[in-house]
Amino acid sequence: MVPFLRMSVVLFQQVQILCCGLIFCLMLTSHAIAADANTVVVPIPSPLESDSAKRIRTTIKEAVEKIEASQKARDARDRVSARVILDFNPSLRPFVSDFGPAYDLAQSLRAIKNSHGAIIQGWIHGEVRANGVLVALACDNLFLSKESRIGRVVDGQASQVTPTMKSAYEEIARGRYSIAVVRKLYDIAVAVVKAKGPNPREAFLDQVAEPQGEVILPAGTEGWLDVAMAKNLGLAQSETCDSLEELAAILHLPRKSLEQSFLRTEETSAIRIVVSGRVDARLVERVKRRVSKAVGRAFNTIIFDFQCGGGDLNAALELAGYIREIADRGRQNPILTVAWISPQARDLVLPMALACSRILMHEQGYLGDLDAVVVTKPLQDRLQGLLEELLQARKFSREEAVLMSKAWLDAGVRLAIAIPKAGGQTVIVDGSTLQELNSMKLELMLKPATPEDENKPWKLSATLATDTRVGIATAIFADLETALSSEGINPSSTPVSGTDWMDDLADFLSHPFTRVILVMIGITCMILEVKVPGASLPGILAAICFVLFFWSNSQLAGQMTWLAVLLFALGLVLILMEIFIIPGFGVTGLSGILLVLGSLGLVAYGHWPRNTDEWGQLARVMGPFALSGVGSILLSMLLARFLPSLPVTNRLIIESESGDSGVVPVTMFDGLRPEDLLGSVGTTVTSLHPSGKARVGPHWLDVMSDGGFIEQGQRVRIIEVEGNRIVVKREV
Repeated sequence: MVPFLRMSVVLFQQVQILCCGLIFCLMLTSHAIAADANTVVVPIPSPLESDSAKRIRTTIKEAVEKIEASQKARDARDRVSARVILDFNPSLRPFVSDFGPAYDLAQSLRAIKNSHGAIIQGWIHGEVRANGVLVALACDNLFLSKESRIGRVVDGQASQVTPTMKSAYEEIARGRYSIAVVRKLYDIAVAVVKAKGPNPREAFLDQVAEPQGEVILPAGTEGWLDVAMAKNLGLAQSETCDSLEELAAILHLPRKSLEQSFLRTEETSAIRIVVSGRVDARLVERVKRRVSKAVGRAFNTIIFDFQCGGGDLNAALELAGYIREIADRGRQNPILTVAWISPQARDLVLPMALACSRILMHEQGYLGDLDAVVVTKPLQDRLQGLLEELLQARKFSREEAVLMSKAWLDAGVRLAIAIPKAGGQTVIVDGSTLQELNSMKLELMLKPATPEDENKPWKLSATLATDTRVGIATAIFADLETALSSEGINPSSTPVSGTDWMDDLADFLSHPFTRVILVMIGITCMILEVKVPGASLPGILAAICFVLFFWSNSQLAGQMTWLAVLLFALGLVLILMEIFIIPGFGVTGLSGILLVLGSLGLVAYGHWPRNTDEWGQLARVMGPFALSGVGSILLSMLLARFLPSLPVTNRLIIESESGDSGVVPVTMFDGLRPEDLLGSVGTTVTSLHPSGKARVGPHWLDVMSDGGFIEQGQRVRIIEVEGNRIVVKREV
């Protein structure tokens, strides 16, 4: 009986311990969730200026008061203090400041702590020097990365530090940091020693006050502390953190919470860029042009209003990479990019939205549903790789990023949010293997979210995307105006960059019918420029037509247009060589024509064909241009024949001295045998440099000089005829 009672008592004690552990885990989890809602991250610009210090003070005060207001409805025992984390190196540059702004901000931080009970913490993942150190010392505690340093208030002697500055440093640090250590940061003459004695008032003292103490920082050395020394001297916490994710783990916050808690401290200058229509190369060029204008006008916040979907995956990947570059926080001038997921946004918007700094969603918006986008295996691999990178940049683990990217591309993949049974943070796991993970407990099914979604393309709803356990999106809003207001942006004063007159002109000129007309007019004018002597207007019109053609289609094809331009220029050179240099008509002229037509098709189609179907599509695109060529030849023949008889256009034609312009033939030899022309003497109608026009008897001929320049009106003799090539020399 006694052993049984003892076993019962032991079992009861174990159950008590287990229950206490579970209660503690629940308390820890609830505390983490509450702390998440009451934590803000404030990036500190460098160098700190007076205006910046005032904005930071106002921003922090308003945020703390907002947190306090949200706590009033809670029981006093459940209230959590507001936590403010200062990011001293948001753009990875050293944080520096003059004394005035630094002291003002340091005093403001201490005042906010004293009046509101807020916790002020600093995160240093770079350098903090000059009087920026004073702001760091105003924090309750500091977290440093492995490569961070703090100190070097002055680069010379302590004489640069005024009594006011010394008093300020001691005032801010008193009661929390060793005064001797703080003095060492601005005075190299100070020697810091470790105090002796059973109960020293301070662990570290000036050697003047404790001559027998162990020297930690000798006199004459600079007060420039790395993370190890800062920890040893009590300036930094024992844990190091190189990322916000690591800092969140130290503070027992959800991993992605700090990324979503950033506050803007600089004055917001926002622009809204509408991204609508089909995702293709033209859309990419338009967005790049609008972003370039926005950056040039010094906007620091870009709202991408996504209303697009469908189209070319290559274009979507290119645009996502471009957005990621401008949103890179490591840039010299980082730009906040905000994605607005409207109800019209779909499929290919996914990588572009994930590339933005923040995502705001309409209540009917979603991310994904890529089933409608038909892609090849290489493109699918590229998309999955990019999605994995973007998700990891949003602080998902590599395993979670791989699972989520596969779920968007494979309708059969299942996703679940699970939590360790022993307590801890939630993770995203493979839903099909969850039952095999005995240590994990299901919290929420992400895919399928409902039984009806089984084996369907993943459409991540706004509700799930904003769930704190997922944290891809920031919040849900009924409209864009409300979303902008929540970000501190005035919708009425935010300019909108949508379709402009250049886009409308490009759309008109890139229409299939307009493109055919442009090419037809351009080729016709080129033929007239060659056949009709002295008529410069056709050449100008041809240049204008082809410039408009290539420019309008450059909105579609990007860098591919430059290849098309080079091919077009090479084709023209070969054609001119065939006409004026190489006798007969053979490979050179045919190659030139093919290159010209190929360049036109390359621009019109957008990219080089990759398979049989695309070659067929290219042929269909080239068909109208072939008709343009035939039409151009017929039109030029008609114009060359009838231009001289028209009352206005006859002024474009060079006439003979007698004014008779009817002798201009369409054909070159007009029935003459080539050998009949040898030795004939005529007069140049145009200058020969080296080609031009000459009149021999009643005939006007295309000729070229045997070398050098021959002026108009000079007598010349035909010395060589080979094919359609007639060579003349000056008649002495």
